Amino acid sequence: FPLAAGPYLTQRGSTDAFVAKLNASGTALVYAGYIGGAGADTGYGIAVDSAGNAYITGSTSSTEATFPVTAGPDLTYNGGASDAFAAKINPAGTALLYAGYIGGADADSGSGIAVDASGNAYLTGATSSSAATFPVTAGPDLTHNGAEDAFAAKINPAGTALLYAGYIGGSGSEQGAGIAVDASGNAYVTGQTTSSQSTFPVAAGPDLTYNGGASDVFIAKVNAAGTALLYAGYLGGTGSDYAGGIAVDASGNAYVAGRTTSTESTFPVTAGPDLTHNGGMDAFVAKINASGTGLVYCGYLGGSGDDWAAAIAVDRAGHAYVTGSTTGYAAPTDPAFPAAGGPDLSFNGIVDAFIAKVSASGTALLYATYLGGAGVDHGYGIAADEAGNAYVTGETGSAEATFPAATGPDLTHNGFSDAFVAKISSALPTAVFLDTAGSVRLLTRYPSPQLFYAGALFAAGPAVAQTAQGDTVAVARDAYGSIWANRFTAATQSWGTWQFGAGVTKGTPAIAVAGNGLAYIAVRDHWDAFWLVVYTPGASFGAWTYLAGVFSEDPVMTACPDGSLYLVGRDNWRSLWSGRFDPASGFQGWRPGGGIIQGKPSLACGSDSVVYVAVRDDWNSLWMARLQGDAWLGWSYGGGIMSGDPQAVAPRDGRVYAMLRDSGGVLWYRGYQEGTTSGWLPWASSGGVVQDFGAAGELGEVYAVGRTQANELWWYRLATNQWTNTGFTGIAGGAPVAAPK
Repeated sequence: FPLAAGPYLTQRGSTDAFVAKLNASGTALVYAGYIGGAGADTGYGIAVDSAGNAYITGSTSSTEATFPVTAGPDLTYNGGASDAFAAKINPAGTALLYAGYIGGADADSGSGIAVDASGNAYLTGATSSSAATFPVTAGPDLTHNGAEDAFAAKINPAGTALLYAGYIGGSGSEQGAGIAVDASGNAYVTGQTTSSQSTFPVAAGPDLTYNGGASDVFIAKVNAAGTALLYAGYLGGTGSDYAGGIAVDASGNAYVAGRTTSTESTFPVTAGPDLTHNGGMDAFVAKINASGTGLVYCGYLGGSGDDWAAAIAVDRAGHAYVTGSTTGYAAPTDPAFPAAGGPDLSFNGIVDAFIAKVSASGTALLYATYLGGAGVDHGYGIAADEAGNAYVTGETGSAEATFPAATGPDLTHNGFSDAFVAKISSALPTAVFLDTAGSVRLLTRYPSPQLFYAGALFAAGPAVAQTAQGDTVAVARDAYGSIWANRFTAATQSWGTWQFGAGVTKGTPAIAVAGNGLAYIAVRDHWDAFWLVVYTPGASFGAWTYLAGVFSEDPVMTACPDGSLYLVGRDNWRSLWSGRFDPASGFQGWRPGGGIIQGKPSLACGSDSVVYVAVRDDWNSLWMARLQGDAWLGWSYGGGIMSGDPQAVAPRDGRVYAMLRDSGGVLWYRGYQEGTTSGWLPWASSGGVVQDFGAAGELGEVYAVGRTQANELWWYRLATNQWTNTGFTGIAGGAPVAAPK
């Protein structure tokens, strides 16, 4: 075992818990060591505070003679098959700041742990111990209710005492599976129960009636003092429903994931991400409103095999990240299950781990991907950072020949089953522009703004799009009218070689990446007709296809989750025309869309596979048209008095945004609710003043990069309504173009 620093470097029993810390790049262990005694010890939950102290819970059968008891909360083993334990490890991993038991005379086990800003630890698990021996303190319930109850407990920062400890349960059987804590110290607990509403302490919701089957999920909110339940209720159907984990956002909404055999006829499906039960067992994800009285969304994650979710995390923008295990998804033909949604779209073995990111509205999966090899792989824990990167851990029986080992901390499979840790990056927003010399440069957003020089001299462009792996594909036109393309690979942070695509064109080309991973490039020739060519990123061009038409503006193009590509052009009478390209059956012809517009339209495809077209009329007001298949679905007036062409952005999160500048250069945006005929949201200002900008949607996020009058480059993030100065100035020769997903 790769021991490093501690907290203990010697295994003490048949099974020890372990704790490990990785460096930020994932290349090495900062520490790794054991926690245990002469009995069997297993770690089930981990949390970390702002100082880097790690908090662990699990179960142990080791007595105080061998278990490394330190400070508390209880230094004496209590009996039964096991006790729950809690431990706090210093940031260096070299010592236990505390370690002790929570339990009574019967079996007790800890399953989840959370920590607040003051260093108080919150635990949940299951106990068969009665109040005569279990250390009940304050609540939420001081009386044992059935064969097995869930419990909730709070430990002071020193670990020396329980601030509260009590039961959650009824006359049946309950197990606490996960716990989260909000900024006010309220604890959110989830687990499963077989107790009906006649004995389970239902309060407020989200469902006050037991639904049947082997068990229901329960969700409960414990007040900061631990003395009462602010709400408690069920989530389930007539099948078997089990909880995996819980998370809470800054507004007090709780997010729960787990598994269910209940079909949509009895399971409380609401909004999504999938309203149809897919197999024998599906994973599920649900959001409970802050009062606990109802579900904001609730839906399935799964396919024709068995799927179960073990853990959930949420970011500041309200995106939920779920991990678990699957025996294989069905073919992802539903647009809400994006085929190009992750780093691995192929099932790899007997059981794979999966990772999914759910939109803030809960209506769509921003990605869903496998993680595994030829053996058995399970996802058990997940966390997310502010950049939208997901961190996953679990176990794998797959050797390095088939498991996607990359970077570290250990690239070699060591035994029958190894733990694994993986980081799944958000598609990092990038912007590409021509510098003052006419060369292409790429600007990154995270982890910090950096510039990457791609060379070559161009007369127009670039246009950019991103692949499913987060690579940026750029196309530009040289002074002779020929097209060139290149790929910036996110994994290596480097440009490839510019590849020649020929053509005799004018204006700026357009580009989109379809679900098959191929880039499609559209251009306008000197006779104002459009042409299309397929580009394999980093490889080669195909043959050009003549699309005909007579257009006064360069093409605009977008790709949809269903694999279709859409082109839109403005004719000499300032009306719009659309053409759909199906990678399997080719170009489907031009369709009139009407309108009398000025400037260049902008396209974005929503998560509903409807194309939203933002334009500006002669009075500088915003309009939105909708396009699906070969049919235009009508226009909607958005108002405003703006300067310059709008940019449509679809983060695939239930909304489309139109971004544009006013006459003073202030960047404004207006959201439009997908699936509506006139779903405009209020205007909002970014507060930035720019002379030009590029905007893009990235897995539920909206970003813009703007160039100021002083020729400085700034990044804008809509979720935080903040501009960030990149520190780069005086290099942009034209408008930056952000890379849409």
